[in-house]
Amino acid sequence: MAAKNFKVKIVNNLGTLDDEVSAFEGGIAVTIQELKKLKSKSLKKEYRGDLKDITRYPKTHLADPTHLILRMKKGGADDVVFVCFEPFTILFTRDPEVDDDPDAPDAPFREGANEVIGAVSHFIAANPIGEQHSVGPFTVNTDASKQHFYKFSVQTLSGLSLDPCIITEN
Repeated sequence: MAAKNFKVKIVNNLGTLDDEVSAFEGGIAVTIQELKKLKSKSLKKEYRGDLKDITRYPKTHLADPTHLILRMKKGGADDVVFVCFEPFTILFTRDPEVDDDPDAPDAPFREGANEVIGAVSHFIAANPIGEQHSVGPFTVNTDASKQHFYKFSVQTLSGLSLDPCIITEN
């Protein structure tokens, strides 16, 4: 299998930020159906088992059948970029709903040799409208599989924010 190149597009949905996940594998677009399969039954079961409070599961993005997740392979092959319609700051943290693994890194991604806890977008004029502010590409952090579940949150220049969304490694 070829590496997947994920893109998370942050969009303004009537004053509320939302994320749209897409991917290419070997230069070919991955279908929405294939992306939905990344949220497998076994992954949901594992997430429920790791939750600090099982009653919170219905309120999570993993329980939402319409919400795509970011599930990347470890080993540096898969990567992800985050794009937005305006300047933004992004933070990566352990999923607060899940028990921490003290041996796991604090953040799920690396940029080269450096762990990425957060980033400020930069402007890329050549990108399509709505995607000109970007961070990444990032790869999966060493030992991120120990924690397995992480979140990201976004704050835009105009003050809009995105509730944390799920990130996991495969």
